[in-house]
Amino acid sequence: MTQAAVTNAIQTYPSLGKGQKIQDLRASRSAEVTYTSSTGFPIAVYVLISGGYSTVLYTHVNGIEFGDGGSTASNTSIAMAFFIVPNGATYLVEATGASPALQSWTELI
Repeated sequence: MTQAAVTNAIQTYPSLGKGQKIQDLRASRSAEVTYTSSTGFPIAVYVLISGGYSTVLYTHVNGIEFGDGGSTASNTSIAMAFFIVPNGATYLVEATGASPALQSWTELI
């Protein structure tokens, strides 16, 4: 591949982090709601919840479970998930356990 072809690919094709910023979206995001990535680039999503016993997060991209994280503490537990969402894909976070509460929802968009 020539240098010109490499330069063209870098400038043309979407890549994670290119021209993107980390944004705190806690006030505008909720678990159990489906969102669509429409930035033109892949995005990174980080979610943190706290709750009572057995707090677990399940992440889904285009309807496919893409990861999970959780804790089985007896009183207070936390769960976090980090995942990548391709441009145009839908994503959903499910929170289970006793009284899960959203603590952080940050996206690289």
